[in-house]
Amino acid sequence: MPIAAAPEYMGSDFKSASPALRFGMYLKIWDRSWNKPSDKQPALDHAVSLNPYDRKVMKAFVDRQQALFDRTGTSGLQLTSVSVAPFATGLGNEHPLENGFAFLNPYGLPYLPGSSIKGVLRRAAEELAHEAFFKDGIWTLPAIWHLFGFEPWRSPENRKSAAWSEWVDGFTVSPIAVEKYLNALDKQSSMSQLGEEILSSSNPLHTLMEARQLHVRGALQFWDVMPQIKSKSLTVEVMTPHYSHYYREREHGGGKSPHDSGSPNPILFLTVPPESSFTFHVVCDQKRLERTAPELAKDDGWKTLLQGAFEHAFDWLGFGAKTAVGYGSMKRDRAGEEEIQKEREERKRTERERAKQAQAEKERKEQEEKRLAELTPVEREVDTVIRNRQHRDMTEIAAVIRAVRDGRWSGDEKIEVAKWLENKMREGKCWKETSAKKRPDKDKDYQSTLTVKGWLEGM
Repeated sequence: MPIAAAPEYMGSDFKSASPALRFGMYLKIWDRSWNKPSDKQPALDHAVSLNPYDRKVMKAFVDRQQALFDRTGTSGLQLTSVSVAPFATGLGNEHPLENGFAFLNPYGLPYLPGSSIKGVLRRAAEELAHEAFFKDGIWTLPAIWHLFGFEPWRSPENRKSAAWSEWVDGFTVSPIAVEKYLNALDKQSSMSQLGEEILSSSNPLHTLMEARQLHVRGALQFWDVMPQIKSKSLTVEVMTPHYSHYYREREHGGGKSPHDSGSPNPILFLTVPPESSFTFHVVCDQKRLERTAPELAKDDGWKTLLQGAFEHAFDWLGFGAKTAVGYGSMKRDRAGEEEIQKEREERKRTERERAKQAQAEKERKEQEEKRLAELTPVEREVDTVIRNRQHRDMTEIAAVIRAVRDGRWSGDEKIEVAKWLENKMREGKCWKETSAKKRPDKDKDYQSTLTVKGWLEGM
């Protein structure tokens, strides 16, 4: 029977562990026959379930991101999408089942790395700016450099690649635009010399693309995305290569041609199920963009560009792994974005109410401190007795009288407290020097008055 790679004292019930742990070290496949297909499916079924704590962490992660994003103000862009196909990520990670999966530590839940999002959107922007694809007249190659950064596009071993040259020639970039971009970069002696070499060449764009010493960071930052999974588990997908004999044996001189009678090899891998929600956050270094490309910073022009890139990525590219066969396809969820906007407005309203309450409480405390500062030491002590009385239904006068009887004050302080009691009792019309009752000993106000008069006389 397959078991997990864990010490015996940890037991065998890992339902409360995260999917990452259940898919990794707690995956029940470890025995001599772990590579049997019949053993893989039950093991994965045990690993893919999402317990209530997992769902709570997913929601908390998104809420925390939302709170941080709200502080960015106008320098951020947020979009929400829903997957229309299974989403796979991190399949190249090492794992005994041949295909890994990307889990975000320390939460142990699926995620889409911000670096992957940046790569997809950069590709979308390049296609929108390319003559052979969807040239829309908005995206340009310099805009891509300003927003996503610049890296050399040709490695030394591919300097004579015809496909690379054809791709670069599909962009309409004038030498003036190249010069403008170089001038927008930080002024350094090495940069000035490099700029002169690029602009003096026969093809400045090609020369710029090959500038191995030029590495510039863009103005945009892409946050990791943790999908909100509606179902109670991840899903297990299967890919079945039919030509493994051809790919494997030809390397050893087997020479077998691919044919349909080959033995299929089912390979299982994890995916995030369709209908999962993805909320993307992009933050822009507004000051940097205003310095390097003010035309993109003006009126948040970069947001319009990036929204177009997102739409193109949703429609044509996809996110994650195996996008060529349809995985990772998404559609924009405008209803979800409206809901997030409503929640944001509600949070702002709540924050304003809390701020108003905090201000009122601050003013109340300041008034209370001012009032206490105007009191004598004995009066402040009387105030403390009243505020700390055990029973709220006990009157202030009764509480102070009890404190005097318990010996809290003596001498001149006791007389001062007695004067306070007399004034308080007269204000409350309970100062009675005579009693009209048949049994004066049952008249509380009369008895209290006699007691306070005695204290005033030094008794």
